[in-house]
Amino acid sequence: MATALLFGITACGSDDSGGSAGGIGDGASTLPPSESGIISAWDNACAVHDVEAIKQFMGIRAFGVEPGAHAPGGGFSTDVVGCDVADFDMPLWERTTAMGDTETDDSLSGYMYLRVNYYQAADTFAEDYQNAYDVWAEGSTTVEGRHVVEERPLEGDWTEGSLFIGSDTPDAYSSQRVVIGKLFDETWSISCEINYDADPVAWDQEQQEQVYSFTDEELADWVADTYLPQVHAAVVAALAESS
Repeated sequence: MATALLFGITACGSDDSGGSAGGIGDGASTLPPSESGIISAWDNACAVHDVEAIKQFMGIRAFGVEPGAHAPGGGFSTDVVGCDVADFDMPLWERTTAMGDTETDDSLSGYMYLRVNYYQAADTFAEDYQNAYDVWAEGSTTVEGRHVVEERPLEGDWTEGSLFIGSDTPDAYSSQRVVIGKLFDETWSISCEINYDADPVAWDQEQQEQVYSFTDEELADWVADTYLPQVHAAVVAALAESS
């Protein structure tokens, strides 16, 4: 059973309602809300993070809890809205025991943190990004109990982006996997962190066939090339609609 390990670089932030600013006399006007003000008013991030797409790609059988708002903190600042899934069930594993019997194992599981962070200023974004990047990328060694196996820059219609692929042990062929993708755009960012038990074919010598319908590399490629760009576009569209 997967054990939740929260990846988060916590930074202090102040509230930005982003509402209206008034003038003096009859010339008073209402300014459009700031991007951080719009995002801060969201109940959660499930309207922009497509949880069902992840469920379908990974073959997730069920969510242990319904996707919803995040636990306090996490992400890259305390100013964050989320669409987290604290527990989900991976595909069933039909395996052969040492006695030659076939049994169904339903213990494979995972969890995910899907976030949108917002910032008051570009310098806050730059500082938070650099701090978090340094923690994950420094020497590609053990970070937060995980081991970075691969790191990629992500380029597109955003300011900066990175994808990290890792495991929770030095042995990349066993235990739990993690894929973390983050895109930053001016005063907000999106992140997708998926933690899941490794496919038994990677660590069980008796297992000859993949249990999952995807490889670790295929999931990483999908998060980088399909999922994150779609979430980024959804946030851009939501901000434009609310401006």
